[in-house]
Amino acid sequence: MDTFLYAILVIFAITFISAYLKSTAKDGTLKKFSKFSIIVQTNDGKTVWGKMKLFSNGMELTYPKEVTVPQATRKGYYIYKTEYDKIVCIMRILKNMSYDDLRLREKRNIFYKNGFFVRIRRWVRNFFAASSDAIKETLTLVMGKVGGTMSAKGQANATRLGNDLIGFVGNSYEPIYEKLAGKKVLVDYLQKDGSIKKYKGILGKYTKEYIEILNIDFPMEIKYEIKTRTSNISGYPVSVIRKDKKMTLVNESEQNLKFSVDGKEYSLTSKMTLDVKCPDSDSFDFIVGTLENVDVILPRTLAIVRHLSD
Repeated sequence: MDTFLYAILVIFAITFISAYLKSTAKDGTLKKFSKFSIIVQTNDGKTVWGKMKLFSNGMELTYPKEVTVPQATRKGYYIYKTEYDKIVCIMRILKNMSYDDLRLREKRNIFYKNGFFVRIRRWVRNFFAASSDAIKETLTLVMGKVGGTMSAKGQANATRLGNDLIGFVGNSYEPIYEKLAGKKVLVDYLQKDGSIKKYKGILGKYTKEYIEILNIDFPMEIKYEIKTRTSNISGYPVSVIRKDKKMTLVNESEQNLKFSVDGKEYSLTSKMTLDVKCPDSDSFDFIVGTLENVDVILPRTLAIVRHLSD
């Protein structure tokens, strides 16, 4: 069999495998929150909550209850992978988790324990991540030998396919984060105004794009968008029912909350129900702030582990 045919077979195999991996690849950090109820906040102030189902090209958030608006009934919300750069944090509130949720969370966090098979799994993952450059160079050399009869453009495309394949197999590997995984750390988190705030939690999973911090006391600013004169929003920490000029709010959390509507300040104690006069307009929004113990996923463009903590 001549070298040209070898080159064709190798390229076909790599193309097939790369296409399959690309269609199924999901970020390892985001995968840890799949099947959990989460809250997603974006840099344009939008807040979305629901049970996450992760796909290779985005995520689905299924609302706790259907949201009825004049146009239709909404059952969920989709965030596509091309919109991930807008995400500033993804939160999973610990005290809202069921027994089954807590068991699933513990199962997914076993990766940071020191059992024999866990160490082997981490070693294999880290080997591919740390050796990816060397593997790419070897693959380039092989493709150069096999594809000697190919054009320069053909060899470049073959090398690109090989690099894509290694990119899917490998993962981000950072010795410092490996050392700190499962330990308490302090995280520097960039705010919208350019300032830095520090938060303490346990470093969990990390990938090229995200880091996971467990058991962190994290501030939540939930933006509620009221878009019609008849609205029903089931959420956390507040559920909202609007009927024309009156809005009923129920504090679903155990925290005392403060917020303002149309310039007037209100307070909501835990589990309290309150009727509020609405602005005389079809749509408006308000923000409820609270502090919750959560697991959080942060973009690495905004967050970095800066200190080992006690």
